[in-house]
Amino acid sequence: MANTEASLVRVCKTERGWRRYPVVYSDNGRIKHEWVHVGDEQQRFPTGYYKLRFYLGAQPQYDDISKDRKQWNDPRLALNALKEKLNRLDVAARAAKLGINIPAEQMRASEPSLQTLYQKYLEQRQQQQPPLSESTISAVERGLVVIQRIMTTDP
Repeated sequence: MANTEASLVRVCKTERGWRRYPVVYSDNGRIKHEWVHVGDEQQRFPTGYYKLRFYLGAQPQYDDISKDRKQWNDPRLALNALKEKLNRLDVAARAAKLGINIPAEQMRASEPSLQTLYQKYLEQRQQQQPPLSESTISAVERGLVVIQRIMTTDP
């Protein structure tokens, strides 16, 4: 079964060096900027940046919240990145239940969308001889709609 949990951590500069700690959320669900959980207490570390933590098997993995390093300290961007990662992990888990294997590298945010890949596939196939028949294109489009519906609906 695929892991479907992800969380935000803040990589902070502490007196003991750089450490990763879970972020603190306010009552309204937003991130308390520069605040982290250290054991049972909350502490403020002004120097640091956010990362996404998720697991592949038992191994923790850490992803950047953005390709642009200047945005790594933005709590709103971090929260949006977490929501996107949770959605991607959920899609992978649903696909696994259906027997579809999605490689981990395709679960990265930088990958093109399914619609983009489909359009590229159609363009390449139409240039080949013989081109795809209308019935094949129709069947692939119906499959695309089903996959998109699976990706956007709750279990």
